[in-house]
Amino acid sequence: VFGDNLGNLYQSNNAELLSTLQELFKLVSEAKDLPPEIKGNAIGDIQTIQAQVMKSKPDKSIMEKAKDSLSVLADVTQVASTFPALASPYLNKISELISQINF
Repeated sequence: VFGDNLGNLYQSNNAELLSTLQELFKLVSEAKDLPPEIKGNAIGDIQTIQAQVMKSKPDKSIMEKAKDSLSVLADVTQVASTFPALASPYLNKISELISQINF
């Protein structure tokens, strides 16, 4: 029973993480004021985390590195002035959900 509950929690966290990543992907993709290099890198990092979550044995270190790279989206000096406020809730949720993954 415990194993089933753990599996359900893992699947629930994965679903929530994938949903949050998809929302951030949409936000980044539709942003008109993000520099192209930052936008491209962020999209790649989001897709990296998504790919790891879908694997049967995801590499948490890869997910952590991609998550850390996404932090540039919250840096007002790097991106447009309103974007960090929009992206920060997604980045915080992604960080929280990745930290809860145990392998």
